[in-house]
Amino acid sequence: MPPVTWNSIQKQLVGSGLLNKDSVFEIAEDGRLPDDLIVAVKRAELVTGHRLVSSNLSFQDLERLAPLTEFLALNFCGVPDRSGGLTPLTAGSPGGRWSRGNLSVSINPAGANLVNPPGAPATNPTAIIAAAFGLWQTACPFFSFRFVPPGTGEDVRVVFGGTNVDPAFTGAGGVLASAGYPPRGNLQFDFNETWSPTRLLGVCLHEIGHLLGLSHSNNPNGLMYPFATPGVVVDAESREAINALYGWQAQQRLGDRGTSHRAMLATTSSVNFTSRLETLHMVWKGVEGDSGIYHSTLGGNWSPQERVPNVGCSFSPAITTVPVPGSQTLATGLLMAWKGVHDDQGIYWTRNLGFGWEPQRRITGVGTSAAPALANVAGQVRMAWKGVDGDGGIYWSSYDGNEGWSPQANIRGIGTTDSPALVGLNGVLHMFWKGIEGDATAYHSSFDFANDPIWRPQRQIEYFSYETGGGIALAIGTTNALSATQRGNKILLTWKGVEGDQQIWFSLFDGNEFSGQTAVAGVGTSVGPAVADMGGRSFMAWKGVDGDSNIYWSVL
Repeated sequence: MPPVTWNSIQKQLVGSGLLNKDSVFEIAEDGRLPDDLIVAVKRAELVTGHRLVSSNLSFQDLERLAPLTEFLALNFCGVPDRSGGLTPLTAGSPGGRWSRGNLSVSINPAGANLVNPPGAPATNPTAIIAAAFGLWQTACPFFSFRFVPPGTGEDVRVVFGGTNVDPAFTGAGGVLASAGYPPRGNLQFDFNETWSPTRLLGVCLHEIGHLLGLSHSNNPNGLMYPFATPGVVVDAESREAINALYGWQAQQRLGDRGTSHRAMLATTSSVNFTSRLETLHMVWKGVEGDSGIYHSTLGGNWSPQERVPNVGCSFSPAITTVPVPGSQTLATGLLMAWKGVHDDQGIYWTRNLGFGWEPQRRITGVGTSAAPALANVAGQVRMAWKGVDGDGGIYWSSYDGNEGWSPQANIRGIGTTDSPALVGLNGVLHMFWKGIEGDATAYHSSFDFANDPIWRPQRQIEYFSYETGGGIALAIGTTNALSATQRGNKILLTWKGVEGDQQIWFSLFDGNEFSGQTAVAGVGTSVGPAVADMGGRSFMAWKGVDGDSNIYWSVL
C-alpha cells in the first residue's frame, strides 16, 4: 500500500465527502493543521467508528491515521453524503422525497456480470433487482413499484455501465454502485464487477434506500452503512427511517375549533381482564382574545369541543396522565397545568379522573411567563417551566400524587424564552428546549432517577450539511417550544423551524443518538406542534401558519 501522506489523507477525505476540496492545503512538517482538516478527521472517526487520535490532532499523528484511510477506501457506495443527521449520526437526514408512491421502474441488465454459485438455483440480474424493490415496497407500503421497458418515460432507470454512467466506475473494486436522491430516478451498477446474487441484492437494497430518500447511517449493522457489503433485508433502522419520511397521513383540519397558541395532546387508558382501552385527549387555549381552555377526545372522530369551567390561560396548557386512585382497572386520568391570564404569571393545575375537571389550584411560590411542561416519568408526574418575565432560567418540581408539589429547583446553567418539553424513556426524564432571547438553538438534557440522579450538562443538537462536499455543522433551530413523546423504544421530537421557516420538523432519539431531521411534507405552523402516542402510533396537532388559527392533526 502506498505510504500515507497528508495529501493522500486529504484526497481520501474529499472523496468520502468529509472535506471540502477548497479546504485542501499543502501541510508543512512543522506547520499547524488547518481547522477544516481536523474537523474532517474527527468526523471520519465518528462515521467509521475508528477512534485513533486524541482530541489534539497534530502533524505527528500522520501514521496513526493509516487504518482510518484504509477503512474509508472500503466505501462501496458512490452516493455522497448530501446531508448528515443530528450528531451523533444514525440514519441521516433525507436527501429528498417522492411526492407520490406509485413509481414505474425499468431495468436494463445489459453488461451485468452475474455468477451463480455452484449448486444454487439459477437467477438473473432483473429478477434480483425486482426482488429488492419488492422488499422496500413491503417495508414501506407508501410505495408501489411497477416494471416497464426502458425508454418508456419511467420514473426510475436501472442500468449497468462504466464511466459512461458514473465517473467513479473505473474498474473492479472501489465504488460498486450509485443512485440519485429523489426526484432523480437513476440507479447504476459498475459492469466491471463480478456479481453474486447475494452481493447484488445487498448493494441494490442499499442504493434503493438512497433512491427513495435515505442517506448514509453510521450503524455498522444497518443497511445504509456504506463501508461494508450490506445485508439482504431492510433492517429495522432503515424501515423506521423510510416510514417516518413517508408515513405521516395527510393533515386534517378541525373546522369547529381554533387557537392562538398550540393544541396539546395526552393519552389516558384503562385495563380490564381482556383488553386495554386508550383515549387521546386534546386541550387548547381559544383564539386571540379568548383565554378559555377547551377539551376534546378522539373516538373515531374528535368529539365537539367543551370548555373547561372557571379557568383561563395566556398559553395553551400542558397535559399528562396520572393514576386514578383506587381504580380496579388501572385507569389513568389527566393532570393539566397552565399559566394564568394576561399579567398573572402564576401556575395553576387541575385533574380529571373521569368525573369531570376538579377546581383549579395554584402552586404557591412559583411563576412563569410561558407555559409549563408536564410528563409522567418513573411513576411520578414532573413539571418544568421557564421563570417569570426577565428570568430565563428553567425550574422543575414533582407532584406527590395528591395535592402537593415539591419545592421548585432551578436547573443550573441553562435558559430559555419559551416552554421546555418533557418526556420519559426507560425511566429517564428527557428535556428539550430552545435557547434564550436571540438563541434559536435546540438543547437537550436528561435526569436518570435510578442511576444518575442529576441533570446532565446541556447538549446542543446539531446536524451536518454536505451540500458543498465538506461537513458543516449546523444547529437545529426553532422560534418556539419543542414537543416530544415516546414512540416505541425511542423519542419522537418535533418542532417548528427558525424565523421565516414555518415547516414542522421531526427526529427520532434513542436516548443517546438522534436520527436526521425530516420535514413533515405539506404542513406548517406559526407556533409549534404537539405530539402524543396512542396504541403505538404517533399523533400530532398544531395551529396553522400566520393568519390561520385553525387546528390541524395527523398520524404517523
